Amino acid sequence: MLETAFFDNDEFCMLMVHAICRRHRHLESAAQRKALVGELRLIIYVHPRPESFTILLTETLSRQGRKYLSDQDDWQSNLAKIISALNNALFVRTTTDEIHSTLSEEDRCISQFQTDGRFMELLLRYAPVVPPACIALQLVRYINVYPAIPHSITAAVVTMIFRNLPHLELLDDSLMMEPAIRDEYFTPDTDPRLSYALFLADTLYSYL
Repeated sequence: MLETAFFDNDEFCMLMVHAICRRHRHLESAAQRKALVGELRLIIYVHPRPESFTILLTETLSRQGRKYLSDQDDWQSNLAKIISALNNALFVRTTTDEIHSTLSEEDRCISQFQTDGRFMELLLRYAPVVPPACIALQLVRYINVYPAIPHSITAAVVTMIFRNLPHLELLDDSLMMEPAIRDEYFTPDTDPRLSYALFLADTLYSYL
């Protein structure tokens, strides 16, 4: 299978969406809505095809939303509010892009760098649900797309990996890795989140 970066295949995006929804499934309505929108909008803010992705996202939630919401009497109303908030996030993205077009290249780069960074932190926390190569390749793009940023960005990205450890309950997905990789990185006396972060950092270096 051809290796691609995270945003090259919306199937990767939807795997992350499903993981986000599952993780917040048992929160009560208002808290769940805040958590879901807070994380899902970060994808919309940086997705290279924001309109088509938002359509895919909201249509998927419309069809499958019930299974992602806990046993709430008002689940339909809550789902409608979530979808409305995500459409508003697309409006924010469109407006931001218009504002960026009026900025100097330096200011635009700084603003986009910050937005991309917040998304990359989220992606790292959900990394085990998608192939490690797609995460590493997306990190490489994050590093290479900012030529004005000092080369120390590579070290900063590695630090980001270890500061944004994956959610522990998602690490079962890492068992899909080859046994040889599990045996090398995952040991009983080590926090599995740190083991995964080390594996991901080594994977990143293999693509640099």
